Amino acid sequence: MQSFLRTWLVVMLLGSFANASPAVQLFNQAANFIQTQYFGSSAVSIPALLEKYRVEVAITCLRTAQPLQCDYARVEPVLVRLFADLEDGHAYYLSAEAVRQENANRAGQNITPRPVLGLRFANFCDTPNGECEFDEQKNLKSTVLREQLIIRVSFDSPAETAGVRYGDRLIGYNNILFSSFSSETDFLQFRAELTPKVQAGEVITLNLLRGTNRQRVDISLKGAVINASQAPRLEIRRDGIAVLTVRDYQISGVGKIIHDLIRQAEERGAKAIIFEERQNGGGSVFEMMQAVGAFVPNPEPFRFIPHYNPDRDTLEFGYSDGRATIRQGSGRIQAGSIINNPVKTKLPLAVLVDENCASGCEYFATYMQRNKRGTVIGSATAGVGNSNTARFALANGGSAGIPTLRAFWTDGTSLPASVTADIAQPIFQWNLFQTGRDEPLETALQILNKPAASQLEPSQMVSVPSFLQPLTWQTHNLEPTEE
Repeated sequence: MQSFLRTWLVVMLLGSFANASPAVQLFNQAANFIQTQYFGSSAVSIPALLEKYRVEVAITCLRTAQPLQCDYARVEPVLVRLFADLEDGHAYYLSAEAVRQENANRAGQNITPRPVLGLRFANFCDTPNGECEFDEQKNLKSTVLREQLIIRVSFDSPAETAGVRYGDRLIGYNNILFSSFSSETDFLQFRAELTPKVQAGEVITLNLLRGTNRQRVDISLKGAVINASQAPRLEIRRDGIAVLTVRDYQISGVGKIIHDLIRQAEERGAKAIIFEERQNGGGSVFEMMQAVGAFVPNPEPFRFIPHYNPDRDTLEFGYSDGRATIRQGSGRIQAGSIINNPVKTKLPLAVLVDENCASGCEYFATYMQRNKRGTVIGSATAGVGNSNTARFALANGGSAGIPTLRAFWTDGTSLPASVTADIAQPIFQWNLFQTGRDEPLETALQILNKPAASQLEPSQMVSVPSFLQPLTWQTHNLEPTEE
């Protein structure tokens, strides 16, 4: 009876202005894409979910002064929650600005609209493992700690230039420590003022804890407009280990860049490679396959199989001797790319992953495990490594990201959704926050027969113009902040 009344309410509320309200039309467009195209791993009842949010859209618009003119902006927050409630990391809503950023990122020119520091922070809670706990209504039960862990320093950013490092712990700024506030409200207001200060071009002094001795470090810097795209970067440590950081596979040509940097590592006498994939949200599996080919000669192809018309629309991704291909189910090559003089490195390999390693990042780690090519170290990955997202344009210039394909090996077995590390370190970020030790990096160095170290040593830098991945990250169930 309750469900009937809800449905009746939706029909009554929407029927009068469905054709005239931009907000309702946008919602219906996104809902239709979900109903007809979704082929992901969600166990959520899609009809019930859409019904719930149709009611919310209707009520939201009826609360406005002019329901018939209820605009796109009213429904965008609803779409964000709708896609989040699908509980599938490969399903998401992109605003028009996010679509612009993504397109710019593919070209390697994602210029920030305002000054930034180039940092990303992770939050933790007052629980034994730092995880934040929520009730059944998704309300936060734990207390969020005030201090934050720096989990990313953008290449060529003010933060990198000033000397801020991955793993530093932010304890305050402008010499006012977060712990000095007796009122949580006052603290939150103080923390919220950091971003506007950066965007206004003020000089900021970050108060940090660094290393295993928890030394306080104060670094002054000023925000700047940067190219936020992040191309791969190579560092050759003094101990002979090459650290190749790959932050996404979205940038056009990133596969070739990886081959070029590996070749440079070999020419510089590197003894082994650490393939740093932490915080890599994926991107093009076509580029990812080229990266796989640098380590695995002629790797086994895999297939994306759709829910509808699998005989016609199945796609097979392969790589052989520098040539990456996408074949249709008929065997016809749909797309291809050639890397001249590709590398086939035999250097020992360790791959670092975390819970924000998603999609193409997971595919790469899966290939390394399947071919016993390297040791994967870190926490379990995001869990979307057996599907793929298609983008569906929306009327407001935004996009609905919907998984429409599932990934299978040629023998018909599914690729794993998530990668379980060969050496599992599930709470390494929490330990890094507490102790200053980067345990996955230490472990990788030990495996590669080098002494452990909590920080990269001064190194020879080899890089190409830097680029960035515009994704929403989640660390320990909370959105990380970014400046």
